Amino acid sequence: MVSIPWDIILIVGVFAGVIWFVTGGTYNFQIQEPSKRYGRLKRGWHAARIHQASLKSTRSGALRQYINAEFEIIREKQYRDILVPGFFNYNKNGKPDPRFLDMGKAAGLRENYANVYSVLRDLIGKELSIYVVHRYKKGQRRERAEDFRPLAGA
Repeated sequence: MVSIPWDIILIVGVFAGVIWFVTGGTYNFQIQEPSKRYGRLKRGWHAARIHQASLKSTRSGALRQYINAEFEIIREKQYRDILVPGFFNYNKNGKPDPRFLDMGKAAGLRENYANVYSVLRDLIGKELSIYVVHRYKKGQRRERAEDFRPLAGA
């Protein structure tokens, strides 16, 4: 059995007390998760997780809306924490965008939903393969998810 001298125990205890006092009685020892960002990504198929999906209004007004999904690249170390956007038309008449249906099927969603918000809620965290293409807008390259399929080996 190892015995620790009482003076070392006292020093460690005082040090812990000082940290507790300086931080106002709280200290967060949790590891901070790295921030997600948009970045460069090669064209082709990538394993991805749906990080966020929401219904947004177009710049022309609230009468027209679209679905914005963000895909987080997984299983590829060099592209970790990179987000790729995906955009889908949203028709209030209930007719879905065919690409949005393909994404839902690839993510493994069931078929009957009451409204678009329940679909968006269930998409978060689902994993699938996305095909990334490059679009050029005002001379700048932007990545975008265009095609979807179930994740191989899942």
